Amino acid sequence: MLNIFVGCSNLKDVNLEAISKIGDYAFYGCSNLKEVNLQSITRIGSYAFYGCEDMEPCLPESIAAINGYAFYGNRSLKALDISVRNLGDHAFANCKELTQVNIGGDLSYSTFEDCTSLKSVVIRPGVNVIWGGTFSGCTALSSVDIPEGVKRIENGAFDGCALEEITIPESVAELGDACTNCDNLNSVNIKSISSWLKMEENTFSLKGGRKLLVDGNLVKEVNFPESDSWTGIKANFKNYEYLESISIPDLYSGIGDDAFDGCDNLCRIYCYAERPPHLSDHAFSDKCIQLATVYVPGHLLETYRQNQPDPAYISEQRLSWSMFRVEPMPGTGEKLSEGHSLLD
Repeated sequence: MLNIFVGCSNLKDVNLEAISKIGDYAFYGCSNLKEVNLQSITRIGSYAFYGCEDMEPCLPESIAAINGYAFYGNRSLKALDISVRNLGDHAFANCKELTQVNIGGDLSYSTFEDCTSLKSVVIRPGVNVIWGGTFSGCTALSSVDIPEGVKRIENGAFDGCALEEITIPESVAELGDACTNCDNLNSVNIKSISSWLKMEENTFSLKGGRKLLVDGNLVKEVNFPESDSWTGIKANFKNYEYLESISIPDLYSGIGDDAFDGCDNLCRIYCYAERPPHLSDHAFSDKCIQLATVYVPGHLLETYRQNQPDPAYISEQRLSWSMFRVEPMPGTGEKLSEGHSLLD
């Protein structure tokens, strides 16, 4: 069934009992189509029901494929409960009356873009990626359930949504700036600091007063994990205004670009590295440099106080530890107390 009923504006109902697949553009522009029983259908082609705004699709819970723009602009679909192995771009985009989605299988780019009445989303276990723009423009979306097993959440996945909080599963290895233009988002829930740090990529924005929570507790102190190899600190906390204290173990080779830029309330830095870590561009904000105290083991005091920018690096802002107030580690020089172990 390819292009078979394109533009049949007087077509109102169709019996598809003997059909298992609907081809591309099959009912494109059938503006008066009202009823189609799709229970026997396993595949729906691209643009198959594009322009069928008043059709009330009754989809089987498990369907093999719904291709791109298949139901774009439908205004009768109110709830969706399906598991799709192959789901095309914009398949349900601009469905203005859709309020609830319970979905498994695969998602795709901009699948539910501009579904402005969508309020609640449940993503079933087995979904690996939430693609860019999947829920972009869903301005009523206030609740989303992301299961363990999701490995990647891309830039703009929830762009412009009404989310007030979001929980990032521990399984996520790549996290983009998923909540751009989410003006109501005030808290980001994570399982542990280690899960936040271990991601291969993490560019999620904490700007605008967003709180980072572990088990409901506001993250104010971060103890970076010990390592048996040279490692660096990435920009996982850029613009995080609640950060007050960090602890850096030995064998940390550097603090990367923008790592703590915008962390203006960071006032205590405990550094145990025998060799002062290299400071990249904007590793710390100007305010942090002015206000923070860097605590180091007593025998490293002068090493840090006399530290200068590495001449091998040429950058706009060449930072060094000598720019900070450097003091000896308080007490016996032991690492942070047991009271901080919650956020390890």
